[in-house]
Amino acid sequence: MRKKRVTKGFRISSAYLLAGSIAIILVGVILFWIGTKGGQTNALLTGLASALVSLGSVTLVAEVLLRNAYTFDLLEIVGLEQSVYETGLSELSDEPSFDWSWVSDASPTAIRVALIDPRAWIQRDWPKVVDQAALRGIDIEVYLPAPGSEAVTTASAVLGIESSEYEAQIEAAVSQLRSSWRLRRSGFDPLDRRSFLTITRVPSVLSHGLVQCGDRLAFLFPGMHGAGGSSSPLVVAFDNRRGASIWHDQAARMWDHLAKGGWVPVWTDRKPSDDPNRPGLDLATQGDADDPDDLEVHDAD
Repeated sequence: MRKKRVTKGFRISSAYLLAGSIAIILVGVILFWIGTKGGQTNALLTGLASALVSLGSVTLVAEVLLRNAYTFDLLEIVGLEQSVYETGLSELSDEPSFDWSWVSDASPTAIRVALIDPRAWIQRDWPKVVDQAALRGIDIEVYLPAPGSEAVTTASAVLGIESSEYEAQIEAAVSQLRSSWRLRRSGFDPLDRRSFLTITRVPSVLSHGLVQCGDRLAFLFPGMHGAGGSSSPLVVAFDNRRGASIWHDQAARMWDHLAKGGWVPVWTDRKPSDDPNRPGLDLATQGDADDPDDLEVHDAD
């Protein structure tokens, strides 16, 4: 496997250190000039000047020449660089800071999203997904916990709210996804006619959220909630284009787990006449689509 080098060392105020080193050297030069001005030598000033010039020079050399070498040596010793590369880890951050522009960078034909706490993600990141669906044909599948299921009980406990409140949030999320999709379908900048949305309820417990977009994955881990406040969800993103498949195998097991738990598609604008070879749900074979109250099929026109 090709090893990717780290191109930058530690970012510990490099600009400040460089500027400070140069400033110290300049001060030393000025003090040396003052100390020898008029043909007389001031031992105190020249000694201080020499010390400053030496200090500034050493700091400058260390910053320019030694920092990157030290960084590479340290990473080589602990094996961190290679380990990170081999796992495909591309980003680790809290959810509000995560850059979801990789949805557009991946130019996907299918996006699968499983959410535990859908409110913030739908508000902030769902519009980016819809924008992509206007540019190209994309099959989008969104999975949410099913009302009255163990998934709701577990997720509401993790989020620190009552089950009834959590179920209301899920229903609001379904409504928001559906209404925004319909509005964009008939809006000024309409969706590509080959783009489809399917919203599915899952009774199986979700330990974390997941966004899968082509070769890219983002695992969403719920924040901590307690009397002292709450923390933002954590996003851990992986890129399979590096050749690492371990996390994509994990995602495949998660989708299989949800399917075996009996997911129920509740809304889609895919018609039976749409191309069955496109990626996405086959509503005829997946989930429990026999109950007309659980499945609403709407024309894409």
